Amino acid sequence: MRERLYPYFHSTKVAGVSLTLLPDNGYNISCCILQKQKDTVIIEHQKSHVASLEELTVITGNLPVVLAIEGKGILLKKTAKADQQQALQLAMPGAKMKDFYLETWPAPAEEQWVSLARKQEIDALLEKFRASKIQVCSLLFGPFKLSSVMPFLGYAQDSSEVAIQTGYYHMQWQGQQILAIQKTEEQTNVTYQIGDDLVNAEVLLPYSLALDALMQPTSPESPWPMVSIQRNEFYEKRIFQKASIAALAVLLSLLGINTLLFSEAFTENEELRAQTTSYKSSLVQLQQLQQEVTAKGQIIQSLGMESHHRPAFYLDRLGASLPSKIQLTLLTAFPAEEEKFKKKQNLYFNAALIQVGGLCQNPAILNDWLISIEQLYWVDKIQGQQYHYDTRAESGVFEFLIVIK
Repeated sequence: MRERLYPYFHSTKVAGVSLTLLPDNGYNISCCILQKQKDTVIIEHQKSHVASLEELTVITGNLPVVLAIEGKGILLKKTAKADQQQALQLAMPGAKMKDFYLETWPAPAEEQWVSLARKQEIDALLEKFRASKIQVCSLLFGPFKLSSVMPFLGYAQDSSEVAIQTGYYHMQWQGQQILAIQKTEEQTNVTYQIGDDLVNAEVLLPYSLALDALMQPTSPESPWPMVSIQRNEFYEKRIFQKASIAALAVLLSLLGINTLLFSEAFTENEELRAQTTSYKSSLVQLQQLQQEVTAKGQIIQSLGMESHHRPAFYLDRLGASLPSKIQLTLLTAFPAEEEKFKKKQNLYFNAALIQVGGLCQNPAILNDWLISIEQLYWVDKIQGQQYHYDTRAESGVFEFLIVIK
């Protein structure tokens, strides 16, 4: 269940690390830290020729690490396509699956690459990473993840063979598949242009590892227990940290709201206390209520609500005289007077006006209707006539006021 939450807590900063096991049991480590900022990936840090894990303090803590191991003890061999058990026997006859980490990678034609590493040695190495507080969330063997960076080098769709060199391998690529791999002990100064960045050959594999991790919605589940544990620990720690921050934010918000409510309640209590001890204040409130009653009575009188039949009668007569070619969009009896409202902040209604508006394509029909309205005995005059053609509605738009006697 919690696995579904992992994509929401995926890190926007990832470290790619390539570790070469040397014949003298030493290490040659290269690392590259990439950070995603909106749609851009930037190199935050890169380093090569690191001899010990203690020098990798920059990737300790809460930074997920994608590790590729190569060199002494890592077997890379091209075989015919087969399942893992058959691939193990093709690469190392007589070997037992329980003793090895095995990966398969696609190769041209009906072949595949097999990478093998002894579990005992790799587990001991992973334990050293764990002791150095470096969280390995994904583990691979060999340079095969360079396929992730090939499109950015312009080679992904190219059918011709391309030579790519890293700090430990010289490879022949075709598209996104390796044709041949050859180990090299020579130092190289080759650099590759990726976007606006120049990446040294020795950092190319770590760059590709980090880039591939950033493009994934979450670090893929590892088939190897030690790596899977560290991956899950990383995500659980991020969930706990984010949840703690969210809980703290909610707590602070509640404390702030509680403070505001307490302050408002205290102020209101003081006001109520002052009101109950002041007879004069109560008398002023009574006078204000009387004034409001008087003002509302005037509003009711201005609306003509003392004789309920008048607005209904006027609107009924207008509806009865309405031609079928005219469509009303506005019919307001006794409209509010906005100017008085703005000045005095009280509603005033003009009981001598009816506001009419609508649509009519034929001005002659509208004009005839206006004449018939003026002939009604309760109509004094028509004023404020407006008429224009609305191209969007494809009809004439009109508006006028009826002045009641």
